Amino acid sequence: MSNPYQPPPVRGYGRPHPQGTLVLVLGILGLALAPVAVPGLLRGTQVLREIDARPTLYSNRTPVVVGRLLSIVALVVWAGAILFYLVAVVALGHDLT
Repeated sequence: MSNPYQPPPVRGYGRPHPQGTLVLVLGILGLALAPVAVPGLLRGTQVLREIDARPTLYSNRTPVVVGRLLSIVALVVWAGAILFYLVAVVALGHDLT
């Protein structure tokens, strides 16, 4: 049983996670290029699990969270744009060419 009086581990005093910047860049690029958002989301989830498993080892959790959220936003925006386009095509009765 753990000691209830033990303070929680201090976050953010370690070194940056080596893939933290990559997740942020993929999240930003995902806003312009939809396929890039998928690896940003997958890699971001993996990196967050690694950071949360050892919170005192890594110091760049915030950029990873931002990159992962940008990937999610990019996927939602792109899915909405594609859905809007398909609905507009069907509503207007035009073919896809």
